[in-house]
Amino acid sequence: MAQDEVSPSGSMRRLRDSLMPTWARRTSGNAQPARPHKPETLREAMTCLRQVEAELSATRAHAAAREADFQAMAQQDALTGLPNHEAFAHAVHSALAQISRRNGAIAVLLIDLDGFKAVNDTWGHAAGDRVLVAVAIRLRDATRDTDLLGRMAGDQFAVLLQDLTEEGAAIHAAERILAALRPPLSFGDVEVQCGASIGIATSQGYPTINGQALNQRADIAVHKAKVAGGGRFHFFDTALHEEAAETNRIKGALTPVLNTEQFALAFQPRIDLQTGQPCGAEALIRWQHPELGLVSPARFIPIAEACGQILPLCDWIADEVFRCAALWRTFSRTSGIPLLPIAMNLSAVQLRNNTLRSQLAGLARAYAIPAAAIELEVTETAAIDDAERMAEQLAGLRADGYRIAIDDFGTGYASLALAVQLPADYLKIDRSFISNMLTSRRHAAAVATTLALGRSMDLTVVAEGIETEQEAAYLQARGCDEAQGYWFAKPMPFQALMQWLKDTESHKPQDQQMDPQVPLAPLAPLAPQALSLSR
Repeated sequence: MAQDEVSPSGSMRRLRDSLMPTWARRTSGNAQPARPHKPETLREAMTCLRQVEAELSATRAHAAAREADFQAMAQQDALTGLPNHEAFAHAVHSALAQISRRNGAIAVLLIDLDGFKAVNDTWGHAAGDRVLVAVAIRLRDATRDTDLLGRMAGDQFAVLLQDLTEEGAAIHAAERILAALRPPLSFGDVEVQCGASIGIATSQGYPTINGQALNQRADIAVHKAKVAGGGRFHFFDTALHEEAAETNRIKGALTPVLNTEQFALAFQPRIDLQTGQPCGAEALIRWQHPELGLVSPARFIPIAEACGQILPLCDWIADEVFRCAALWRTFSRTSGIPLLPIAMNLSAVQLRNNTLRSQLAGLARAYAIPAAAIELEVTETAAIDDAERMAEQLAGLRADGYRIAIDDFGTGYASLALAVQLPADYLKIDRSFISNMLTSRRHAAAVATTLALGRSMDLTVVAEGIETEQEAAYLQARGCDEAQGYWFAKPMPFQALMQWLKDTESHKPQDQQMDPQVPLAPLAPLAPQALSLSR
């Protein structure tokens, strides 16, 4: 340690010298104290002592101020100056402790900016920081002095409403925030539209709830608002609680090891509307869990993506599709049923995987299947996040010989742009338009527009979710190319599909051509017997 770190200060040195007795050393070597201190020596010592006390007091005050600064920095967001996640969580905990003593309630509003990722991707992170600061200012103006505003992380903010007397107060607060963020933010010549989704959770009716659970509920609610389209708020309620519990159960069942024995593929035939004959089949994943029962793909696929199990599941699906395609070829040679392509869905995670093409090529070699026997379907939502990269990936797959379909067409935010940008062979009209086209002029117009778009771009248009004779006849009369749905056939196991195709082929008239004036009828029902095709 350096000498100046251990040397006493001037006041301390004078104090020591004034109080230390003078030792006289005799010739014999024994030391004895000299005469006692004089009064003036004691007065000097007291003066020095007071100076030492003053210096120590100043040092302690300086250390306390620095400690306070460090604590403030630890609980403050460096970018916006708002309380950070830790400080906000502490405030929620304290507020819950206070209301428990007087039977009150609080609310947490979790604010998630809509479209903020596009800001970072387009203008960079520095511009994103400027947007966050501007948003923080607007949120301060939109909240009351009694509300606590904090920045949780990234593009998430939160508001703590204390002394909540009714749910309406939380609604009014959410409406003020949405209104404040609705106008675009101006940065010179650039305008940035940055709305928000808000999740609201209250402690009302939950006297024992803790801060972590309240924040988690707000997080679940904001996710629901996002899924609903953003730009809105959503309350956490009992239904959301049950949905969140089910999500956790599904997540637990999917991890850590994927049990593929619980999964199976079902195949739904696709029908040529002009001939009435099968022209393909779509492979659909089914999950029969021993405790959860039959779990819908709409529920478990997003959860599998979130918990990192989607790629193992997709690998299993791809292998199973190619295996069935090989069996189909064998059965076609022996039974004379038509050899038709199988369509399988690709997830967004798969499309971002650089090894997808080599993986499919390996399966094609292993099962001796040409690429033309497999069709690949990608939803608009899967392609919209990074359309340029997705277009490049799909172009490579199409060059390998696979046919590409844009699934759920019309449900995304940039349907026309994707139809132009993505290399595709099919457009599949989402069932939400089909189910309402006979009663809604707008839905009918959307279907007609998609049919015209498909013809002009030389794409095959497929209608999904046909459930009635009237829907089939309507689409047939307007030149829709293909369709699938319960009116023709429900999804079925692969062996049942082979029997269904055999029965359909045996009832097929020679040189059959559909009369546009004659409505389609459902195809031959599934025979009760099943074929014996082992794995």
